[in-house]
Amino acid sequence: MSSKGNSTNFRAARLSSFGSSLQIESVDLPPLGSRDVSIKVHFAGINFYELMIMDGKYPSLPTLPATLGGELAGVVLETGSDVKTFHKGDRVFSLAQTGKGTTGSYGKIAHVNEQYLYALPKAVSFKTGASIPMVTFAAYTMLHKRVTIPENGVVLIHSAAGGVGSTLVQLASAMFPKLTIIGTCSNDQKVETVHSLGADVVINTKKRSFVDEIHKKFPSGVDIIFDPVGQQYIDAHLSLLRPLYGTICSYGTYTGPITDSALVTKLRKGNLTFSGFLMWPLLEHKESCMDIFTNVFELLSTKQFKPLIDKVFPLEKVNDGIARIRQRKNIGKVLIKP
Repeated sequence: MSSKGNSTNFRAARLSSFGSSLQIESVDLPPLGSRDVSIKVHFAGINFYELMIMDGKYPSLPTLPATLGGELAGVVLETGSDVKTFHKGDRVFSLAQTGKGTTGSYGKIAHVNEQYLYALPKAVSFKTGASIPMVTFAAYTMLHKRVTIPENGVVLIHSAAGGVGSTLVQLASAMFPKLTIIGTCSNDQKVETVHSLGADVVINTKKRSFVDEIHKKFPSGVDIIFDPVGQQYIDAHLSLLRPLYGTICSYGTYTGPITDSALVTKLRKGNLTFSGFLMWPLLEHKESCMDIFTNVFELLSTKQFKPLIDKVFPLEKVNDGIARIRQRKNIGKVLIKP
């Protein structure tokens, strides 16, 4: 082990001002902290919250200039003086928040605090290792800890061809085989993909109203709605929930935060439940995180789950990958290969 700083000059995608594109720059890593691990990045994931950071709209913003990203897979180059678990040459993956516990994964080298670092099984490729941390952690936690899944229930999963959405469809189908899964997406190609992942009903929202379709096909309502949307659909979602049993599980606000001051009253009228999920505080409980990833790798090994990877972009084309997500063209996870 070593606590010496790694002065390597390397290329990274940096954000200099909110509202701008990323720029590829040469970066000097800061000295390695005592609990930090220096990693050669093989692949890194692009996540929607990082686009919100670029726009200056995420609740927690890093100090600029900054290298974005905290999700990667790679090989340990060096370890800090107090690191006991990892060693040079180890295969690892990380799940950390931009600006906290990492120097950023959108580059060829990253420092990550060992709190947010995990061993990558030999049977799992670096590409897969970078594609699953955030989406599987979110989907698995929501399905098992944030809602109660009825045995013969009906669930609605929005953005079902995206990273978290496609993972929710697969895990729900594998772990709750009697569940009826409704997915929404934005084109016919995505409809076909979401069906293949295990959804029973898939609605192309560019052609049909998901509210009208669900009212027609499920007049008694749905049990659970996994909602990354936020304010725009809150009243529609309340109208779709089954009285006494219905739950909204909110895990994103890409149309804006929910600001409905009457929400509690509306929930009480239908005896409905509102559940929230935010990943970052949960990452401080590493043993629980390790248990989740152990279960995910078991699902991978038994082929009950296969990560959906849309496209891999070289570091120099990172803005093209970001644009692909912004334009809702991706089917699954978008990765960077530094």
